[in-house]
Amino acid sequence: MFKRRTLFIVGAGASNEVGFPLGRALADDIGQRMDVQIDGRTGAFVGKGDIVFWEYLRDRDRRQLNSYLYAGWFIREGIPFAQSIDDFLDRHRSNEIANTLGKAMIIKAILEAERGGALYFNKLADPEAKFQPGKFANTWLMKFIHVLGRDLKKEDVRTIFDNVAFIVFNYDRCLEFFLIHAISNLYGIADTDAAELVEELTIIHPYGAPGGNTAPSEARLSVGRV
Repeated sequence: MFKRRTLFIVGAGASNEVGFPLGRALADDIGQRMDVQIDGRTGAFVGKGDIVFWEYLRDRDRRQLNSYLYAGWFIREGIPFAQSIDDFLDRHRSNEIANTLGKAMIIKAILEAERGGALYFNKLADPEAKFQPGKFANTWLMKFIHVLGRDLKKEDVRTIFDNVAFIVFNYDRCLEFFLIHAISNLYGIADTDAAELVEELTIIHPYGAPGGNTAPSEARLSVGRV
């Protein structure tokens, strides 16, 4: 347990150890997802982009579709020259449509990465599925929980985060999800009780995160994933 108040600043690449893309890879992925056009004969989307996303966008806001398409092509052509998607969108912060589109695509990409990463399991689809700590044996997450729980008895578990806070520069919620299951297993408490502890932990995502700057709720825990 940390005796002094400690602020941890977690870099945007910290989740790469558990299967999340680094900034450049995410930028390239976002650029490719924008690579769509409309077939003049059929009206269908074609190209290498995220067809499912664009079909959803068309159904939600058909009147602005052309504006979003131009914004998507704008991002596709410019993003290879930026260090990251955040860097590119910040340069064009006055372009509201490009920022809305870019952030929506970031959320979709991160949610897909969460479902495909080492943390994911789905108890609804497989009742036997469970958190697998062996997947994180050599990660910073496991090293952190070793220090966090040192000399802290189960009776005092509610104080585990008293002197800890985080600023996390990635979009995903790996830290929140990992801590819930790690504390649950380490102290033999229910996932929901561990989730309540994590809800009280200060974790700030400056760039945002799916679901906002909050820990996974009990509802998310019910399917055993981030």
